[in-house]
Amino acid sequence: MRRGRIGRLARVASLNIKDPRVYAMASAMAEHWATTRTGAVRRALETAIAAEAPEARLALVEATLSAIRPHVRPGWTSEAEDREPYDESGLPR
Repeated sequence: MRRGRIGRLARVASLNIKDPRVYAMASAMAEHWATTRTGAVRRALETAIAAEAPEARLALVEATLSAIRPHVRPGWTSEAEDREPYDESGLPR
């Protein structure tokens, strides 16, 4: 335990990673993000928690749609894509 500013004992949380694969992933992300393993685990958990929030999921969907829209033909719908690719004469639509 560490002593706080006033001399009181403060609890120090500890997390032991016993899975070698998880330890390696935390180490790799720490190096990639130029931080400690603790910092990498914190960032990954914060990202995962934020991604689970409904607002975050909606924002991701909206961002994805915004990125896709410029590449979609005007008037395209999934229903149009589902119909037969050939017209009554056997020619491509």
